[in-house]
Amino acid sequence: MKKIKTILVHGTFARHAAWDNCAEEGFDENGHPQKDSVFVGQLRKRLAERDVELMVEPFHWSGENSHQARREAALKLNERINTLEDQDARPDGLFVIGHSHGGTVARLAINLDPTDIDPDGVITFGSPFVRFEPRPIRKLMTALVWVMRVALLAGILAAGVLALASLGGDNQAAAIAAGGFALGGLVFAIFIDRAIRRFREAMVETQAELTEQFDPPGRSKTKYLNYHARFDEAGVLLRFWSTPTWVFHTLISTLVNTSFLIVLTGVAALIYFALAFGGPYVPGLNLVVAWLGQNVVEPILGSASSVIEGPAAPTGLEMARWLPAGVLVAGVGTIIALTVAALVVGPIGVFLPWFLRKQNIAFGGEKPSWSIASDINVDRMASDNAELRFCFMPRAWMRGQWQHNYYYQDPKVVDEVAQRLAHWDIRPSRPWNLEGWLLWFIRFLFQAFIVVSFVLIAFAMTSVFAEGARDPSGSAPAEQAPTYEAPASGG
Repeated sequence: MKKIKTILVHGTFARHAAWDNCAEEGFDENGHPQKDSVFVGQLRKRLAERDVELMVEPFHWSGENSHQARREAALKLNERINTLEDQDARPDGLFVIGHSHGGTVARLAINLDPTDIDPDGVITFGSPFVRFEPRPIRKLMTALVWVMRVALLAGILAAGVLALASLGGDNQAAAIAAGGFALGGLVFAIFIDRAIRRFREAMVETQAELTEQFDPPGRSKTKYLNYHARFDEAGVLLRFWSTPTWVFHTLISTLVNTSFLIVLTGVAALIYFALAFGGPYVPGLNLVVAWLGQNVVEPILGSASSVIEGPAAPTGLEMARWLPAGVLVAGVGTIIALTVAALVVGPIGVFLPWFLRKQNIAFGGEKPSWSIASDINVDRMASDNAELRFCFMPRAWMRGQWQHNYYYQDPKVVDEVAQRLAHWDIRPSRPWNLEGWLLWFIRFLFQAFIVVSFVLIAFAMTSVFAEGARDPSGSAPAEQAPTYEAPASGG
């Protein structure tokens, strides 16, 4: 008769669950259960019908709701698997069966360190396999640093041009103010640059530690059979409590991405404004301004301004004169709005899961910095070498139970597990990540909405400024904005 050994690993808060330690009578002096649980009894019976003898060993851990507790349990389980050959005769098959986070413990035990004896397979019921996916901190922070540097150079250029223009107009105070702005901006940018780089390196180090400790890459060819119920209550709760975190990081990524666009647009508008303002005083600049205004800016804004109805609609030239102010107001307003939204949602997205984990209500990172450094999420599949089996057990609800705690009571599931243990084989699944694609599409639509809103607000504010600059007769006074016309002669 074929002999197989199974190690049963319970989940969170289930140290005394009746599915694995099985017995109201408890254990004898050798640590063996005196009576099978319903699950083990049914599994043993159905395997016997297939001429297979079942040996069962419960594995107990603290069941605490923390990544560190699961890591400690995984190290002990790894050690136990490595000592099986010394204590027991080698069975024909060695399997680990985990319920809920018991499956997470089993996967982590196998991935933490290559075992001397790889289990032939791992079967899990409703296990949320925790993933620590590093966020693109290095990429985002590096891009942010370079955008700040470009903005600083543009600001210094604009301040320099304004200083020259002020000197040419005998405005010494404006020249000193422009120079002070450039110097102060340089000092501030150097300080922020260093702070961002220190933060970036700290987050990258945290990412490496989290991956190494809690989500190391798979180093085993062990095959997994992962059972998941449709509308598993624990899975639904996990996704529900992770929503604030997802919203927070959507706001952050949108703020970073749109800030790049806004800053670059603002830099272009700032340079254009400096050229236009300094044109009459700096030789040659008025020629550049004239060409840009007549051939680039005026045609574009003239076409855009045609959508404004009424005789007071500004012309393309008037729009061009006030474009920098419109872009500045729209950019600052957009960034402030996103920043305020992130500050409001941030404490909820970062600290709420952490607080709920402390209250044993939900799962989350032990520290808020973990959620900043890595995207802590769950997956239904343990690895690429796994078969995903969905089941639906309405009988659990009819009996007033959760599906999440009913896998090992459902006769159909138990019978299929017995069949798989007797003739072990899996067909690796390649499910579509529809949920991931949907979330990506929602985030893309939100970011596109922010960009379009920025463009429309910039256009609207430019129109307002252009109309407000007109005198009562309906024409813009020449002294309120620089002219684009080239001089009659000379530079």
